[in-house]
Amino acid sequence: MHGMSNSIVVHEGRVFLVADQLGNSYAAAYSASEGKLLWKTGRPSGVTGGYSTPSIYKDTVIVSGALELTAYDQKSGRRVWWVTGVSGAPVTVPLIDGDRLYVCEPLFDADQPFDPMLNAFDKNKDGKIQPAEWPDSGSRAFAERTDRDFGNKDGELDAAEWKKSFDQIKGAGGLTAVKLGGSGDVTKTHVLWRATKGLPYLNSPIVCEGVLYHVRPGGIFTSVHRETGKTLKEARLKDAVGDYYTSPVAADGKIYIVNNDGKVVVVKAGAEWDTLAVNDLADPSFVTPTIADGRIYVRTRKTLWCFGKTS
Repeated sequence: MHGMSNSIVVHEGRVFLVADQLGNSYAAAYSASEGKLLWKTGRPSGVTGGYSTPSIYKDTVIVSGALELTAYDQKSGRRVWWVTGVSGAPVTVPLIDGDRLYVCEPLFDADQPFDPMLNAFDKNKDGKIQPAEWPDSGSRAFAERTDRDFGNKDGELDAAEWKKSFDQIKGAGGLTAVKLGGSGDVTKTHVLWRATKGLPYLNSPIVCEGVLYHVRPGGIFTSVHRETGKTLKEARLKDAVGDYYTSPVAADGKIYIVNNDGKVVVVKAGAEWDTLAVNDLADPSFVTPTIADGRIYVRTRKTLWCFGKTS
């Protein structure tokens, strides 16, 4: 619905691609040296698509997808294990932490209202939305797919079809800890804990100094106990409110977070974390920083910045 937004992953001579779409979703592996298709495996297509980049764990590639968290064998594409009910329309990357991983997205705990869609797009006021009434191709594809797979296939989207489609992911989501490994459906045996309140949608969590962290809109930063999912400290990042599309990164006991306005927040890691500095680059940023060789790189709308110690 929103276009392709995840990244490819390269590991041990293979390029892994996940295409979670409104139909015909798949995961595939290619030879990094030749581009040859090594395997391609069909995947369940979600309500609005999936947007998460896969992660690597030992001999598997792990995908947080619409309707299912899945581990595939890297060599064959075989579906090794899976967990259902913890993802609906994921964006964040599965975070590997020793023998467990975390997936994160807001909980789909309520009906998605159809009236705002009618008010915005139902030009002829017939209580339905025809594909031509949607403003862009992605929205039209969503409407057509919903009518086709959850409706009466009459080419129009109505309230009943809308509700039936979103019922597929009702109750899904949350910040979830999953034990890695196993075989087959491990939903009942490998989900360690699940938190459902105050979670980000676009940016991934991070582990630093033995603590799990995430940031959500408004600049609300949270530390979480890795073993229980209990919130340790939650507070607003002073002087850096606003939206956060980028994910936090960490080095040297510090966490670096960039908000959409281009303010770089430096946080001292720990259960009772503390803000050390807020540096304003005065230029919007929507890209997660990169840390390499003692330097941090930050891309804003007009500038690529590199920060590091001077000799």
